[in-house]
Amino acid sequence: AGELDLQLAEDQPGKAMLILSQRGILPAIHPTLIFTEEMLEKFELTREIYGAFPALYWHIWLAGLPEQAMLESARRLVLGATIIRSLEATAELLAMADTLSQPHLTAGEIVELLEDKPEIALQAAAIWLVGTVSQRRIEQYLQQWRYVQASTNGDVLREFGLTPGPCFGELLKHLRAARLNG
Repeated sequence: AGELDLQLAEDQPGKAMLILSQRGILPAIHPTLIFTEEMLEKFELTREIYGAFPALYWHIWLAGLPEQAMLESARRLVLGATIIRSLEATAELLAMADTLSQPHLTAGEIVELLEDKPEIALQAAAIWLVGTVSQRRIEQYLQQWRYVQASTNGDVLREFGLTPGPCFGELLKHLRAARLNG
């Protein structure tokens, strides 16, 4: 993984990765580890939208593999538990693309689906879903919705005579969703 990290830190890593794949070097690491022309295009799009940094390139690259191959390759490359967890989140996001594109979904429901996902997973999924309703919703979450908070807090709820407890979190969550939904 160290050598590939260095390659991903280069100015234009996609072309070199494509050559490594075509020469059989990547499949020698793991049989399902490949780099395609489509991945090269995704790397270029990533650079335009989010800038270039190796951790995101890892996500873009491996998210282009079938989920099992992605996880096996990540383990084989010893990428670490944090990256493997965020790769799993990326796979979850790609699997929920149809759900995210449903026209009846409210902003509050979309936030609920996305708020526990790492930012890097959201970015990688957005690149793979570019041009879709799901991608636009992920971008709206990243740029706007995640910053919206309930218009009140626990202190105000106490002033109304409510007793603090687990219901506070649930109530604040509903108030945030209501604000998101207008």
